[in-house]
Amino acid sequence: MYRGKYIWTVRSPSALIRIFFQKVRFLLFFLPLFLADITPSFGQLDNSIFYERIRRPEPMLGNLYLGVSSLAYNKNNEYFESTATGYTFFGYNLRPELIYVPSKHALLRAGVFLQRDFGTEGYYKVQPTYSIQLNYDSLLFYFGNIRGPLEHRYIEPLYDFERVVTDNPEEGMQFLWHKKRFYFDGWVNWSTMIYDRSPFREEFTGGIVTTYKPIKTERFTWTLLGQWLATHVGGQIDDDSLPAKTVQNFAFGCNFTLRFPGAKAVQAIRSQNYLALYGSYDAEPLESPWTNGYGTMFNLTFVTHLNDFMITYWRGDQWVAWSGGDLYSSVSRNWKEPDALEPEREILIFRVLGKIKVGDELEISPRLEPYINLNNNFSGISFGLYVKYQHDFFLTRIAK
Repeated sequence: MYRGKYIWTVRSPSALIRIFFQKVRFLLFFLPLFLADITPSFGQLDNSIFYERIRRPEPMLGNLYLGVSSLAYNKNNEYFESTATGYTFFGYNLRPELIYVPSKHALLRAGVFLQRDFGTEGYYKVQPTYSIQLNYDSLLFYFGNIRGPLEHRYIEPLYDFERVVTDNPEEGMQFLWHKKRFYFDGWVNWSTMIYDRSPFREEFTGGIVTTYKPIKTERFTWTLLGQWLATHVGGQIDDDSLPAKTVQNFAFGCNFTLRFPGAKAVQAIRSQNYLALYGSYDAEPLESPWTNGYGTMFNLTFVTHLNDFMITYWRGDQWVAWSGGDLYSSVSRNWKEPDALEPEREILIFRVLGKIKVGDELEISPRLEPYINLNNNFSGISFGLYVKYQHDFFLTRIAK
């Protein structure tokens, strides 16, 4: 309908949502600065129930323990896009280990990692585990099995949440430095080893995650963060004719948390704001026709006693991340349509993240995550249920 010099048109709901976020994304970035008396910072999601507890050797000195950890998982992705398709994970992993503490600065672990997916015979993965942990004050060093994948605290466009099921455990080296206002994680995961004339290329992934909190009070926290992730496939002694390739991803964030001590309903509000970059410096990009790209992401989370309610807005332009989540990718992760591309991908995700603590050893997290693709009105949903158990059983004392 024409009225004067303006043209009025009827827009689809997804178009209206896109216009809304384009108009208010900078407001979301700075919103907490304008709240009165306005607080800890996580990665993109609060995945702390998946974290392995940090063992301090000094109180365990000279003792031998049996450490048992397990994760039961059920994740169903109902996705129907050309670039992202649906599938289900349903099973558990189990990790029994012997733990010995020879000195107040060292801890040794050895055991086995077992993964069983329901509907199959036997175990999908049976892998020996071994780790040396050295610590001094707030510094930790791991050689062998390292703390990951979710404990690296990457945002999902860089490092997929599902790697806790598909790429666990990680092996390599890791250096952690954790202070009150500063956090550093430098690591490498050596995923594919080669020998003379191996018919495939070696592959490893590594990166750095660092956060700094200029302001941290009881009610308000301001966090700055930087993330770097690189994946390399190549080698010099393999018998694979494909060239070596490297992809790098970066993310920079500015996050705010406002807490309400003593509140019975909303206990905190978090605003997380990220700029992500992609670059491939090879003649042939690793898995896309583009050598660079970028993305922006904004999260707004309301934290309650039982659940986190989060809204995530993502816009990716030629976004490629070797280890990132399928929903964020501009290139296909669907083997049925491997050549499908979505150079400008724009999605909105609504999340309900449960957190139920059953004693000190057992935690449960149900999750519901519907989304909509704002470019084509495709929608999907993901359901998840996770049960995490971990405990150290004292066996005997070896040294005085």
